[in-house]
Amino acid sequence: MRQDRLVSWIKLSSSKLSVIIGYISIYIMAMIVYTKSGFIEQWANYGFQDEFSFERVIITLVGLCLFSLVLPIAPKFSVISIHMALLLIIIPSLLLYACAGASNNFIWVTICGYTTFAILIKSKYRFLNKNRSQIAFPKIDITNIVLFVVVGIIIAVYSKVGAKGINFNILKVYEYRSEIKSSFPKYLFYLIPWASKVMIPFCIVNGLQRQRYLFSFLSIICGVLLFSLTGQKSTLAITFLIPIFYYLIKENKRKPQVTILAIVLILNIALILSFLDFHQHYPFDKTLIGTFFYRRVLLIPALLNSFYIETFGTSESFRYFSDKIPYFRDISKTQDMPISNIIGMIYFNSSDNSANTGWIGSGFAQAGYLGVILYSSLLAFFCRIGDIFAKKHGSNVCFCVLAGPLLGMITSSDTLTVLLTHGGGLALILLLILPKQNGANLSRG
Repeated sequence: MRQDRLVSWIKLSSSKLSVIIGYISIYIMAMIVYTKSGFIEQWANYGFQDEFSFERVIITLVGLCLFSLVLPIAPKFSVISIHMALLLIIIPSLLLYACAGASNNFIWVTICGYTTFAILIKSKYRFLNKNRSQIAFPKIDITNIVLFVVVGIIIAVYSKVGAKGINFNILKVYEYRSEIKSSFPKYLFYLIPWASKVMIPFCIVNGLQRQRYLFSFLSIICGVLLFSLTGQKSTLAITFLIPIFYYLIKENKRKPQVTILAIVLILNIALILSFLDFHQHYPFDKTLIGTFFYRRVLLIPALLNSFYIETFGTSESFRYFSDKIPYFRDISKTQDMPISNIIGMIYFNSSDNSANTGWIGSGFAQAGYLGVILYSSLLAFFCRIGDIFAKKHGSNVCFCVLAGPLLGMITSSDTLTVLLTHGGGLALILLLILPKQNGANLSRG
């Protein structure tokens, strides 16, 4: 018995050690790109500062090791979500703290939000663990219906932009996007995120699970067409990443650390390409990988979090909420514009710039530390609901269907907005009514 426990402990320790080394490699590589590739010179106008501190580097490395050490490693949707938040928010935030002079207040708020999220993920909710009778739904092939709706949305978008609005060149999306958006009716601003972040991934995954590969291929085509009509690069990225994560999680359900290390490897390769890209060694006229991945995906969410925290936590003109008003407030009423546009006006000199950010920044803007804790609670509850559906459909299916809303809440959108209007609620409903695939080789969550 003791020998079995010792073997299990050694395996767990080796898994933890490999994950810690992987996360440190990402942090160091991201630091090299930030300080040595010319990134700061190219993007200083966005607020990226050159304030490297060796002392802060040591502090952040120790903090990263501690976070990596205590995080669980398991084939659960919620656990994967914790690690995604570490990769996309904590590591970039530590980088800005060490290399860009981000404030102590920013790093404490970020740690508060992430720690609350991680603790609530590990907490036991008895009312969720109880065995409840499942709601019986008619056995309808909803995947065909969902794909039909996606096609309808694509036709609706095409009817507004026409053939002139079609663009497959990812380097020219910004030339089309502003003109395209001005022609959209209001209802399309709700339907497009539903289609790109939830419906298309839902169709791709269900096609793969049921070995209807032509159906998955048609769903991918729909994702590419929607990208060409809307100019949203995230639509294209999600469309092609979903099959990769589906098989990655499915094939490594007994070794979840392999999934994490595979993601680490992909990110390190992207960081190397970003380094070469900023040095203009990459065979594109513009910094495609560097601009889209390193700047937009990796650093902008953390940077916007710092802007939100500094604006609504230190500026005297906004210090009327914090711990004084124990409920959500609406800054837009006093400023006559949404919170994201206030940030755009202050930091980018444009009130038309909607600088949206994830649960930490938007939660703090709503109600200070209380808002961060409340939003962290909502995010954790969303992930735990995902665990319940993973028992029925598999962690790989649930992660792929919920990935769009999850990443939105983590990096780029207000938590309540994602749940209510950007597809979070819709994704949960689709998983609820989706029949279980009998005999499928599921990755249990």
